Amino acid sequence: MRFRANNSLPPAAIVVDGALRDVVEWYSDEILVWARGHTPRGPSKDGAGEVNVPVACAGMAAAPGDLVIADADGVVAVPADEAPGLLVRARAHLANEARTRTRNADGTIDEARFDAVLRAMGCPVVSQENVAEFARLIQEAGHKISTLLGSQASATLSQDEDLKAGDVTPIKRRRAAKA
Repeated sequence: MRFRANNSLPPAAIVVDGALRDVVEWYSDEILVWARGHTPRGPSKDGAGEVNVPVACAGMAAAPGDLVIADADGVVAVPADEAPGLLVRARAHLANEARTRTRNADGTIDEARFDAVLRAMGCPVVSQENVAEFARLIQEAGHKISTLLGSQASATLSQDEDLKAGDVTPIKRRRAAKA
């Protein structure tokens, strides 16, 4: 109705870098709309706006002629010069995802790929080759903790069978009781 009133051709979709009101009316129209959220308040009207100019929406740049793709997960803009090769890349990506889903369903994983991702993030990876080194590092860290806490606190911690990870309340109570 908004576009029919001024005899202009309605767009296929609208992406709003902000909140939208009258959500029910928008969804009952034939125009698809994506927005950051919704609000009961009306918009500020600072002018007519612009058409066919580069924009940035939620940190994503889009220029006239770019391919804009949207679904329930969000919106992406593909630069116009990259659009021709997109279908080939998308099909390759879908084929790779299908292989990954099959491996997950079969219970087989690509351990080398996961290890590489973890290492790139700075996480230690335990493998058959380095398990002894990893155990030594854990033992060394335990010794440093014992030294920092003192032998009594260390013995109390190691003897506390009901202590769960992240639960420091029993330790505080014991220390308060001893003081």
